[in-house]
Amino acid sequence: MPYRDPTATRIAARERKRRQRAKAKAAKAQAAVLSLPAAMPADPVGELCAWAAATLRVPPGHPLVGKPMALPGFAESFLRDGWGAHESALCVARKNAKSAVCAVLALGLLTPVKRRAYTPVFQRVRLFSADG
Repeated sequence: MPYRDPTATRIAARERKRRQRAKAKAAKAQAAVLSLPAAMPADPVGELCAWAAATLRVPPGHPLVGKPMALPGFAESFLRDGWGAHESALCVARKNAKSAVCAVLALGLLTPVKRRAYTPVFQRVRLFSADG
């Protein structure tokens, strides 16, 4: 029976494991590169507001029915201030477009073109309404 060096065996096994880990790490890095989201636009809130005005229309039951749904100034500033924040709260009196702001935000996140750029920012969105 030939002589076997236990130290050399241990070193060879360690080297094999190191190569396997490096190969797995490289495969994981390659997969991460392939699944990167689209780059965040320079002004995501501006793009969201422009998209809403170009795409969405005011529904029936409102005096401005059929016109473009342009967000009010306070809504745009609220979205700009809260963009990327962990949590944000919007306190506005009744009948001042709280639901419209939330709807535009949700539709913007759900629209396939917009979803790639905005999804990483919002991990969770919680909406509260005092109106009941």
